[in-house]
Amino acid sequence: MVFLTDLNANYQTIDLNGDELLIQRFNYHYAIFSTSGFSENAIRLAIAYKITLIDLGGSEYYDLLHIIDEIAQNLLDWMKAHRISLNEVREYIRYRLFNDRLMGTGNEDEKFEWLDYFLEPFFKIIDEYGDLYLASINSPFSILIKPSSPDLFRSFIGNVGKSTFEVRINWYDDEPEMWEIRLFDNRFDELIFKFYLPELIKQYVFNRPNVLVNALNAKEQFFGSMIFYMRSAEKFITFKYIPSDLIKRHG
Repeated sequence: MVFLTDLNANYQTIDLNGDELLIQRFNYHYAIFSTSGFSENAIRLAIAYKITLIDLGGSEYYDLLHIIDEIAQNLLDWMKAHRISLNEVREYIRYRLFNDRLMGTGNEDEKFEWLDYFLEPFFKIIDEYGDLYLASINSPFSILIKPSSPDLFRSFIGNVGKSTFEVRINWYDDEPEMWEIRLFDNRFDELIFKFYLPELIKQYVFNRPNVLVNALNAKEQFFGSMIFYMRSAEKFITFKYIPSDLIKRHG
């Protein structure tokens, strides 16, 4: 992580001539996903280096993580036996998910058939999960937003001309780190989205006196504006939190 600035700088500019200064440079943004949370030191370091941390440890992602773990164990033995590299597996996953071009020689049909066999449960559960959106909020963190009905949300966005929506936010008694976004429009059923609180925001809300007031303050301070890119619509979507009486959802 200490080399992020160097990566973004791409190269020194002191000794470059005019033509070289016009060459395109790149700015890299990083996200680290964890299935078991992050230590406080890791969180502080990530904030310092502007790295997004995404915690997938909540129950909402258990089925997905279980399938991935099961496939990884079976696939690892097959890869060792057939000398298949991890890069080849990654390439094939990108090909299946994003229609990327395969870099193989064209004589690898049997290998790809075996990869299909091992990875099919993964692709199936990805289809079941639908869309996930990585949203920026009013803090150093980002949140992963999961729509309860991805198809309905895509249809909704395709039928409205705007990209900014007023929402309400609730939270669960039995799983207080999971919060819920509700978007209501007269032309559609209520749209529901779920997200998990970043660890430091969770501590801010629940590890201090007067949880209800803290939760209300967190909604206004951290989640007043949530912005994410919707690839299918090719535009940015903004959720604006509308303050109201604090309503706890008993899940």
